[in-house]
Amino acid sequence: MSSSKSVITVKILMSSAIDVAKKREVISLVARLRTLPGCLSFSLTQSKSDNQLWVLNSHWVNDASMRSYFFEQDLSDLVQIFVGRCKEMRFNTHFGDEENARVV
Repeated sequence: MSSSKSVITVKILMSSAIDVAKKREVISLVARLRTLPGCLSFSLTQSKSDNQLWVLNSHWVNDASMRSYFFEQDLSDLVQIFVGRCKEMRFNTHFGDEENARVV
């Protein structure tokens, strides 16, 4: 397994807005995910020009750190907030190991 950096980008196209209470929950989940071992950066941004478009972007020190992130309850909770309100969720992962790079 490679020790190269790994990246995840998720494009989320919403069908309905997130209320203020859910936005606070999202902010809290992102803050906790940002502190995971091996996380170099973690952001969730809502487009200023299209309030239905959100982009999650995270960089990991290596593949193992990124893979362990997939099993975090906070990530599951974050995805659940968006799942019921989105038209589309497109994942793009880039593993440091080139043969594992993929778009899902």
